[in-house]
Amino acid sequence: MAIVKAVFLSMLLAHPAHAATRADLERVAVETAARHGIPPALLLGVCQTESNWEPHALGDGGASFGVCQIQIGTGLPILYTVAMCFNPRRGRRETMRRVLMTPAANIHLAAVLLRTYIDRFGDETLAVMAYNGGPDHPLLKHWLKVREAKRRYEEKR
Repeated sequence: MAIVKAVFLSMLLAHPAHAATRADLERVAVETAARHGIPPALLLGVCQTESNWEPHALGDGGASFGVCQIQIGTGLPILYTVAMCFNPRRGRRETMRRVLMTPAANIHLAAVLLRTYIDRFGDETLAVMAYNGGPDHPLLKHWLKVREAKRRYEEKR
């Protein structure tokens, strides 16, 4: 766990906290995708679609933040997973907002989330569906049932 924390923190320090240009953000996304073993085009596509590369984008109602439009409720468990520490005096929500509005951290969290969903669902398309609607979205559950039924049918042949 200490190694994961060190890698995460070194990644944040290696990039400007507020990468200003789209080229900077694209470079961060490509490097981060490679680090997590996901196709760079997938992470680049998420950045483009979610915010059009706006580093300080706020979603409707202020529920999602940054380049990859991550919600606090989604980002918090990921930060715990990579052993990021919070300052209890500042409060988790404030700390999480600050992290999510840091472009390199936001892109990194999106990559971790995509990798998690690719591993869980075994498919990039389903991973993007989970990223967008959540892993318990009814449409995603439907696709998983269809895939399982197809697999069982093919086994019987």
